Amino acid sequence: MTTKFGPVKSTQGARGSLTVLAEVYHQGLHKHRLIRGLDAEVVKAKMLLLAAEWNEAWAKKVATKGTVRNNMDSFWNHLRWRGEIV
Repeated sequence: MTTKFGPVKSTQGARGSLTVLAEVYHQGLHKHRLIRGLDAEVVKAKMLLLAAEWNEAWAKKVATKGTVRNNMDSFWNHLRWRGEIV
């Protein structure tokens, strides 16, 4: 699962200030963030940095999940081998 990006939008405030914003979300990590900035390039750079961080966290989570599953399988297989469970 990878990080998804919403469209980059520009809005103008009541006092005339320009704000650029975009949504970033990762369904696997259940994370969502609204990135804001004064320039579209700054917002895109922030989005890419956040995506790299979240994708790395997801890779670690998936690797850990596999390791835990393998450890539990090994544990149960060991108990079966010793005859402690049928």
